Amino acid sequence: MSLTAQLANIGVVAAGSEDDKPVRGEWSKRATDALVESWGNKFLQQNRGNLTDLHWKEIEEEVNAQLNEAEKKTVIQCQNKVDGLKKRYKKEKVKPGGTYWSYYDRLGELIGSQPKQRAPAPQHPQGGAGGKVVNMHHAPHQRSFREETAALRHGLDNVAQAVREFAVLYERVEAQKAQALVEHEEKRQNFERELEAMRMQVRLHAQAQGYQD
Repeated sequence: MSLTAQLANIGVVAAGSEDDKPVRGEWSKRATDALVESWGNKFLQQNRGNLTDLHWKEIEEEVNAQLNEAEKKTVIQCQNKVDGLKKRYKKEKVKPGGTYWSYYDRLGELIGSQPKQRAPAPQHPQGGAGGKVVNMHHAPHQRSFREETAALRHGLDNVAQAVREFAVLYERVEAQKAQALVEHEEKRQNFERELEAMRMQVRLHAQAQGYQD
């Protein structure tokens, strides 16, 4: 396999002249949109935890379902692209004066605790100088708050479920301990009865021998 093909398989764009054809590792906006949507949904479903190999396979399939054959991506390419988007978000977050990056708000909802507002879009007064201007900077924060609330509720549900499971397990263990004590007592009593029977046999045998003597 050529070096260019190897680089394409791991999601790296090969450098070349303007006449070179795009390699398979390049990401169009349509492919990136599909990746952010699929990965973002699964990331939230996992309560922002690590995704499994099965999750990444599903992401690959969902992304490729929206692409043509020449654009199809591998799991490794999807993972590398997500890593790249995270790094880009961190760089955009510290930029002075805001950012115009189209994925900033969505990445902020997913991996940013308090997303920075995007740079304000040009505001056009409605109805002349006395008209109102529309402020579009509240929706990202509102969406982020809802996401955080849903994540908190999900976490509390998990804790409650864990407590219930522990209670069931504790009752089961206690019941097994009680059953074991009952069985142990029964075995002890059986052993004592058998021992007493043996003693009785020994005494009867000794008495019989005495009579014979």
